[in-house]
Amino acid sequence: MVEVTKLEAEIAEAEAELARIGELEVEFKRFVEEVSNWTSGRDPWSLMDPVHVDKLGALMKRAGEEFREFAAY
Repeated sequence: MVEVTKLEAEIAEAEAELARIGELEVEFKRFVEEVSNWTSGRDPWSLMDPVHVDKLGALMKRAGEEFREFAAY
C-alpha cells in the first residue's frame, strides 16, 4: 500500500509539472510570435543599430530567464 501511495504522489507531481509546462508553452508561443514579428522583413545580414542590439539582448535575456526549458537548446 505504501508503494501505491508513493506512485500516486509521483503521478500527481508529474501531472502538476505537465500543467505548468503547458501554461509556459502558451506564453512561449506568444514570445516567439513577438520576436518573429519584430524580425519580419529585416535583412539577416545587415548591421544592427545599437537600439536593435539592445532589444535583441533583452529578448535573449528574457528567453533565458522565462523560457529556459524551451530556449536552452
